[in-house]
Amino acid sequence: MMFAEYRGQILQSFTVTVELAVLSGTLALILGTGLAAMRLAPVPVLRWIGGGYVHLVRNTPLTLLLLLCSFGLA
Repeated sequence: MMFAEYRGQILQSFTVTVELAVLSGTLALILGTGLAAMRLAPVPVLRWIGGGYVHLVRNTPLTLLLLLCSFGLA
C-alpha cells in the first residue's frame, strides 16, 4: 500500500501544512487588528495609511495577488 510506504513524508507534510495554517492565521489576526485600530485612530495619518492599505488590497483582483506572490516573492 502506498500510504505505508510514504507514511513519514505524508505525516511530515501534514504537520507543515497545519503549522503554516496556524502561523498565517495568527499573522492575519495581528495584521487585521492593527489595521482596524489604524482605521479607528484619531490621528488622520494613521487613518489614511490603514484606509489606503484596505482599499488597495480590496480593489486588487485575487488573480493578480496570486501572481504577484508566486512570481514576485520568489
